Formats: sequence, structure tokens, C-alpha cells
Amino acid sequence: MRKNLRANAIYAVLILGVIVSVYLTIVHFEPTALVCPNTGPIDCEQVLTSSYSVVLRVPLAVWSLIWFAAWIALFRLGVRGIVADVWGLLGVGGLIYSITAMDAIGKICIYCSSLDVLIVLLLLFRFAVKE
Repeated sequence: MRKNLRANAIYAVLILGVIVSVYLTIVHFEPTALVCPNTGPIDCEQVLTSSYSVVLRVPLAVWSLIWFAAWIALFRLGVRGIVADVWGLLGVGGLIYSITAMDAIGKICIYCSSLDVLIVLLLLFRFAVKE
């Protein structure tokens, strides 16, 4: 039973990650779709339109979508070991990049930060919670 609860929690986090990533991808290509409070330190528009929002000419939101979607596939297929660890480390790289970029810009995107939190939750499930 505990294993099912853990798996359901992981799926919920992954699905939230896909949803937020899809939304940010839409916003990248249709900026008028952005709904975000602009309250001083929080300024999604500035973060999402900065030069940091595109890596290798691909929007960071698309990279995020690929990462979360692939993680769903890996989890469904039961992939463990080095492949899962390396994929998790790629997420850590994205997390570090996101935090560093928002620090450099001096603004916070609540959607980007929510993806950061979801990545941390997934890593906790992966490494801290025993199977």
C-alpha cells in the first residue's frame, strides 16, 4: 500500500510538472497568455522573456516539458539505476540553472519556481524515500 501511495505521489508531481511546462511553453510562443502577479520581486514576464529563457535556441519551458514527460516514461517503464540517476541529475542541472538565472535577473517567476520545487520533490522521492 505504501508503495502505491509513493507511486501516486510521484505521478502527481510529474503531471503537475508537465502541466506547468506546457503552460510556460504556450506563454513562450503566445506571451499574452501569461497570468502572473507583478509584485516587485515577482515578475514572470521579465524572467520568461530574458535571454536565460532560451537554451540552445530552445525555450527552457520545452526542455522542462521534455524532462518531465521523459521522467513519466522512465517511471512507467520501471527504469532504475544509473539511467534514472543520470536523468535526475539533469533535473538538478535545470534546477541550478533556473535558480541562477532568476538570481542574475533579480526577479522570480512563480511558475519556474514551482517547477524547481517539483524537481526537488521528485529527487526526495527518488533518493530519500525508501522503496
